[in-house]
Amino acid sequence: MERHQKGQPKFNEEAQTLSFIYFKNNFQASKSKVILKRIWTNPVFYRNVETTDVNVAIWHLPAEKTYGLSDLYNELIQNQPNYGQNIPHQKYMGVVKKLLGIPNLKLKGYFKYYVLSYFRAISKRAKKILLKH
Repeated sequence: MERHQKGQPKFNEEAQTLSFIYFKNNFQASKSKVILKRIWTNPVFYRNVETTDVNVAIWHLPAEKTYGLSDLYNELIQNQPNYGQNIPHQKYMGVVKKLLGIPNLKLKGYFKYYVLSYFRAISKRAKKILLKH
């Protein structure tokens, strides 16, 4: 907060802070993506999804904060009895893969990403223009 008040450079999120801590302590990320992988799912900006990603133990899905996680929440928490806790593993994985587009994104998913991404970009730009006037 103090750096912000002084107009100095600062970290804006936990990922930046963690990256700095890892760098200062010489932590090396594993080249193996078996345990954890940052999976970028948005085809508009960057998509690095591979067919083997379904076998990764922990998925870090930055783009899904604004896309698929809300769909997943609605499907599991709001539409399933007992908050989806009784879903068999295979059905759960099917729901997760379908809603998050891993490993394959259906045409409907592409459409959703493009419409929402461009709508948000246009809205953000329009807001900046309107605030200037």
